[in-house]
Amino acid sequence: MNCVRGQALFTLAALVANRSTWLNKVQHTVIEASDDVNDSVRFAIPLLTTLFYQDDPDFCRSVIKKLIEKDFRIIGSQGFWYLLRQEFLAEPVYYRGLLIKGCQSEVDDVAECAAGQLSATILLFNDTILMEWLQTHPLSHRQLEEVCKEAVDLFPKEEYRERSETIIRYCAQTDTEHLSALHHLIFEKQIDLQQDKEFVLFLLASKQGAGLAHSFFRYLNDAQLRGREYAAYLRALSSVPKDSSEWYYLDASGFANSALRLLDNDQGDSEVIKMALDIWDELYKNNLANIQELSTMLNNLE
Repeated sequence: MNCVRGQALFTLAALVANRSTWLNKVQHTVIEASDDVNDSVRFAIPLLTTLFYQDDPDFCRSVIKKLIEKDFRIIGSQGFWYLLRQEFLAEPVYYRGLLIKGCQSEVDDVAECAAGQLSATILLFNDTILMEWLQTHPLSHRQLEEVCKEAVDLFPKEEYRERSETIIRYCAQTDTEHLSALHHLIFEKQIDLQQDKEFVLFLLASKQGAGLAHSFFRYLNDAQLRGREYAAYLRALSSVPKDSSEWYYLDASGFANSALRLLDNDQGDSEVIKMALDIWDELYKNNLANIQELSTMLNNLE
């Protein structure tokens, strides 16, 4: 949503951000633009308005609330999220209401933006009321993608880790479609294979397991784990719920080689040997498309 005058307001906000002495000069512009008949102009105003917050929070608050009353889509603007972060603890009921209403909006962009904001609010403010709402109200796949993205982004930070994990678990067990945000846990090396073992095993056993299997297998091998820890992850991978659209990307021969490596490296550990044989059985049973390849590998061992 944009127009020439709207873009001019975004540019003005960027200029005023570096020149606080200009605030008094643009205040009248903010007031006039907030009453403009053009949606794009009004949508551009919140960002400029937030620059007044430090010196005149009442003015900032009143302008943005007036804009929301005229057009609820304003909650998707950059300035609204700034105001929510500053004011949530002072008016939690008001902002919870806006976020919940946003999540239920028939405008997809608004609903998805509100879902991400709701997730971030839970994480930043430890809001148990919004957490309960999230876990008891169905959201679309694209909304859950936004919810999950916020949780993944804050997962590495210790103060948000527990809440992030709770949200990620909910998304993983709820959404039957592929959540691409989960891959950032792996690609950005946000998970610790020893500290987060139970969490990772949960993800692999969830509805998202098949989509994560291939990238996690590569991450697991790069981590150079050995012994029982490595075997536990391999066994979990071999038991991942199969998804015909994605599971075949996991290289069966490479996986079998990993199982053989367990047998070679841990010959004195009966538990690891048993796990390796169980993994081999799972591979042979479930990877029907690769039976010939696995049979050839077995023959070559003789």
